[in-house]
Amino acid sequence: MKYNHRLMVIASSLIIFTGSLSATELSGSVGLETRFFIQTPVESEQTDEQVSLNFSPEIYWEGDDQSFLFKPYVRLDSVDANRSHVDIREAIYSTYYDSFEVKIGIGKVFWGVTETLNLVDVVNQNDAIDRFDENEKLGQPMLQFSTFNDWGNVELLILPFFRPVIFPGDEARFRPTPIVLSVLNPGLSNGMGPEYIDIKIDNSDPTYEAKNDESHIDLASRWTHSIDNWDIGLSWFNGTSRDPSFNVSADVDTLSTGQVTLKPFYPLINQFGIDTQYLYEDWILKLESINRTGNKIKNYTAFVTGFEYNFYGVRDSMVDVGMIVEYAWDSRDKIKSLNADMSNLAEINHQIESNNFSMNRNNVSIASRFTLNDAESSELLVGTNQNLDYKNARTIFIDMSTRIGDATKISANATFIWSEDPLDPVYMFRKDDYIQVTAEYYF
Repeated sequence: MKYNHRLMVIASSLIIFTGSLSATELSGSVGLETRFFIQTPVESEQTDEQVSLNFSPEIYWEGDDQSFLFKPYVRLDSVDANRSHVDIREAIYSTYYDSFEVKIGIGKVFWGVTETLNLVDVVNQNDAIDRFDENEKLGQPMLQFSTFNDWGNVELLILPFFRPVIFPGDEARFRPTPIVLSVLNPGLSNGMGPEYIDIKIDNSDPTYEAKNDESHIDLASRWTHSIDNWDIGLSWFNGTSRDPSFNVSADVDTLSTGQVTLKPFYPLINQFGIDTQYLYEDWILKLESINRTGNKIKNYTAFVTGFEYNFYGVRDSMVDVGMIVEYAWDSRDKIKSLNADMSNLAEINHQIESNNFSMNRNNVSIASRFTLNDAESSELLVGTNQNLDYKNARTIFIDMSTRIGDATKISANATFIWSEDPLDPVYMFRKDDYIQVTAEYYF
């Protein structure tokens, strides 16, 4: 609640400050979302279906060389109390002068060029309870300076307040679920200990490497430029990582209790990144790469690269088809196996606590995007993500959307998850296949 209180103070101050701006526009959307989970959950307390209502108004004021955007967000969920939340996505005042722009308030910044994973996009925190796939972001308090020149555009950001990830509650899907010890390591199936390791995430009190916790001031910058067919971006971030490590409450007593608690810990990091794309006829070649270091994490390098090829007017129709292929690599390790006597548990704890593993360390993604170019703006995206480190570890996703009339959008999404190796980070979501239908009305 303390995070929402600070956001409301910032937003209220800016609304009062910009009250004299003249032109005002009101827009937004209201949506009804239903999820149906296909498989029986791992734990009986988890839901089989989930309904939620979201409301996202947008108020825009504009004056001479200045503007203010206020965009709150409300979601009410039928199952997960953590997912029912109020957020301020944006409450940002902007002023312009010649080739300069200054923004202050709560805003969103997107960095990156690839489709499946944006490694360089580190300014805003993921909204893990709103979208499992990390496509939705929380608003970030910021002071942003931008300049636009012939030699490129530069962004400088001061980020005075950090927002932690909120994880789904006990009744929700897409949360850690018990792992069968005998599957994790046959040597542990001796009848002397618990049948499961039960993993829980404690949302209540995250810890930080920074001495002033979430009040640490982060810094970020990015330079972008277009040269002929090349788009190039160089970025830097220094501050509290948006990706938590986890302090592990587990020792040899786990053999008798079966309980493991993960408490989010946010280390300080220094990250350099590059994102670039090259356009040649109907081809788009893409690359994002980062190097991340810190005193409390395993230093690592990661990249995602690939291409998009577009077929326009297939068979003399209005349909365009885009083919997307991307590969993601990460220098961090796979989670190590437990020894039969759990003698290497401390080593595994250190691996988790230093964030020395990745869900995208050796993945191939292939997708096709169909754009019908009809009056209803209909689109279809079908794809798969294959983890090459684990046997039969893959995800298939389907997204489709169309418009009814001028103000209503209907979308359907489906995700199917296969994972047979309990050391695969996606294994805990193996029963969370779902189909989702959403109706949104825009005003």
